[in-house]
Amino acid sequence: MDRKSIPLREQLQLATDRLAKKTRDENMVQRDVEKLEKSLHEQRMKNMREIADRMKHDGWMYPPVDKLLGL
Repeated sequence: MDRKSIPLREQLQLATDRLAKKTRDENMVQRDVEKLEKSLHEQRMKNMREIADRMKHDGWMYPPVDKLLGL
C-alpha cells in the first residue's frame, strides 16, 4: 500500500505517532545516559575516597613534598 492510497489524516496521524515514539525513545536514552554518568561519577568518587584514606594511613612513610623541594 503506497502513501497515495492512505488518507492524509491517517498519514498525519502515523507521522505524529512516529515522532512521538522517537521523542520518547530519545528521552529514555537520555535518562539512561544520565543514570550511567551519575553511577560512574559515584564510583570515581568512591575510589578517590579510598585512595585518600590509604594516603592518610601511609603518609608517614614518605617525606613531605616541601622538604623534597627544599622549601
